[in-house]
Amino acid sequence: MWGTGVRCGNSCMSTTGRCLLFSDANWDERGFLNVGTGTDLSIRDLALLINEIVGYTGEIVHDTTKPDGTPRKLMDVSRLHAWLATSDLAPTGYPKGLC
Repeated sequence: MWGTGVRCGNSCMSTTGRCLLFSDANWDERGFLNVGTGTDLSIRDLALLINEIVGYTGEIVHDTTKPDGTPRKLMDVSRLHAWLATSDLAPTGYPKGLC
């Protein structure tokens, strides 16, 4: 794994693909629609969750000579969640969204 694994992200949703297709046909507001969970999860914790789900018991090796990337990428997903409340697409976060 590149870097230390401390960088955080929030882009995991099992409904992302369906949300993008649905929004393409139904989103009529101007501006951006951030798609994400709205919560941070470190890359290391994400790797550990994936390991648990797939049953991997090996070691996670960090290459600390590589950069960590942006420390935090938490997005405001309030518009997404308000919009999804009017559709049949419920937001799914970690770890359920990985299964």
